[in-house]
Parts: sequence; structure tokens; C-alpha cells
Amino acid sequence: MCSTLPTDTHLALAMLKLTMPASLQYVGHLFGVGKATTREAILEASQLTMACLEHCPPDSLLSIPAVCPLSSRCTQTI
Repeated sequence: MCSTLPTDTHLALAMLKLTMPASLQYVGHLFGVGKATTREAILEASQLTMACLEHCPPDSLLSIPAVCPLSSRCTQTI
């Protein structure tokens, strides 16, 4: 059974993949995970980010970390 990746690793994978035109295999290699795990982590982090942006009031977009579902202060279940 595979262990789950920490949230910070999900975010790091997503940010790295979104900022550089690299393959999933290369990005996964940097973190010691497979291509499928990398893809799942990127999709999950992207979905949570989009959900955060959809539920944030427009004036709070400058303080997304305070209200984002990825933070420990989340009150929503996604």
C-alpha cells in the first residue's frame, strides 16, 4: 500500500510542473514518486486551488493562504 504525500509535497509538485515545461516523469523523479502519483498530486492541488478561488470573496484574494482549503484553517469539505 502506498503512503499519501504531504500537502506541501502536493503543492510543490503542482507549482514545479505548472512553472516549467517538464514531463511528469521528470518532476516525479525530483520528488521520488512515480508518474501516476505526480499526476494525481498535481490534479488534486489544482482542484483545491480552483475551489479556493471559487469560494473566496473578491476582496480576500490577496490573502488566499488564510482562507484556502489547503490550509489548516479550512472550514469547507471538498
